[in-house]
Order: sequence, then structure tokens, then C-alpha cells
Amino acid sequence: MDSRHRWAVFLAGGDGTRLRSLTLRIAGDLRPKQFCRVFGEQSLLSETRARVKPLFDNDREIIMVSQCHEQFYREELVHTGGSRVIAQPLNRGTAIAMAMALLETSRA
Repeated sequence: MDSRHRWAVFLAGGDGTRLRSLTLRIAGDLRPKQFCRVFGEQSLLSETRARVKPLFDNDREIIMVSQCHEQFYREELVHTGGSRVIAQPLNRGTAIAMAMALLETSRA
């Protein structure tokens, strides 16, 4: 399949409640796990993006986040190239995030 028809969708809008005690110890604040540096110098989100980068064009990447986490992703996502960062007003779960991502891909 032509790479122009593939999209990478990163669901990074969760609140990270299940691992909150661990991320609190690692980061010292209540950041969700996707914005936490667990294994090295990069957050889990950055590590994931780096792993799939060879498979997708930069303009075929959607990163779903929640506005309430902006303090944690602002710097990390400032240089996303052609990626689309979509900030949901509130975390409404995976289904809503996927629907928003599908809507974005259908517009492209």
C-alpha cells in the first residue's frame, strides 16, 4: 500500500491513572504516563513516535492529546513538522479520540 494512504494515530489524551504512583515517583508530578520519561531521555510518546517514524510520512501523523495536559506536551510537540496535533477539550475516551482522528484523515 502506498504510504500516502497510511496514517499513524497516537492516542495520548489519557489521564494515566493506573500508573499514577509510578509516574509520580519518576517525574515528581501528576503527568500522564505518555509524557513521562520511564526508560531514558525521551517520553513514552516520543519513543513510540520514533519507532514508527520509518513507516509513515510526517504529514500522515495525528497525535491526539487533551488540553488539560498541555503543560506536559507543549515543549515536546512544538516541533512536530507536518504532524497534526489535536487537543481535545476533555478526555472522553478512546472511541471519541479515534472518531476525531478518522474525521481528520477524511479531510486530508
